Amino acid sequence: MDLSKRYNAGTRYHAPRSFPEYNEDHDFRVLNWNEWQFWLKNGYLLIPNAVPINQCERLIEATWQYLDADADNPSSWYTIPANNDDKKTRKSIAGMVELYHHPAQWANRQHPRVYNTFVDLWGTEKLWVSLDRVNINLPNRKSWKFEGFLHWDIDTSQTPLACNIQGVLSLSDTVSGMGGLQIVPELFLQMEEWLYRQPKNRDPRLPDLSGFDVLDIESHAGDLVIWDSRMAHGTGRNYSERPRIAQFISMTPAEPHESELLQIRIESFKNRTGPALCGMPGDELEYRFGPPAILSGLGEKLLGCEPWG
Repeated sequence: MDLSKRYNAGTRYHAPRSFPEYNEDHDFRVLNWNEWQFWLKNGYLLIPNAVPINQCERLIEATWQYLDADADNPSSWYTIPANNDDKKTRKSIAGMVELYHHPAQWANRQHPRVYNTFVDLWGTEKLWVSLDRVNINLPNRKSWKFEGFLHWDIDTSQTPLACNIQGVLSLSDTVSGMGGLQIVPELFLQMEEWLYRQPKNRDPRLPDLSGFDVLDIESHAGDLVIWDSRMAHGTGRNYSERPRIAQFISMTPAEPHESELLQIRIESFKNRTGPALCGMPGDELEYRFGPPAILSGLGEKLLGCEPWG
């Protein structure tokens, strides 16, 4: 297997996993019973106020600084080279910003409410956090067009389907039409039946959405949206006048026995680069961009440089 497909954002994304079984009197840390039932049935959930607004603002400021752009000057937003074939570019046309280990990113990753949400979802305290990026989806212009696309990050031709959790933290308020997260809950609910009807030569990562409604997820700054990896999802076109800015955050059960992956994670943090073998190019500029992140005791365990015990 291509290791860039085996690993994603510093995690073993396609590992076979399952969600825990709870009863109604389970002592959740963040969720409640009704939210848990909604998650299992519908495959997505919004966690309000996952991090404080001031933490969102710090990462927004860092993102603009990294991109050498002015938040109040739209003409500066589009001057940064954005060639999808150039693996050294700081930002792609889809808005992926090659920033992985800024202190503001780690402040959000190791925030207790974010961590405890994933403890509820996985049923274990021993987790690793994804080493993922910031996304800035700019308003479309003649010279800058991103139409958005819906997809899966898993191979839906595989049986059984990989079971994982993806997440995005809204750094700014996001309304419908602003280029935020889009999902297809109807398809998720009919996934098994839908797959049975599909031709064998279909693209296992790009769904045929004929007859399905696409849902725009609206959120406030500081909200965390999570979705099941079997949910078709994507970033929509930004029809507004303001950028949509978000941070991808997820967690999976820790796998310290995966020595190669553990080393990739530690080296990524140490060198302030994208995690190797994960299809994330990184940018050498990050190494020179401000002081390194200081991890809390929880952060060290979420990275993997300290064991859970």
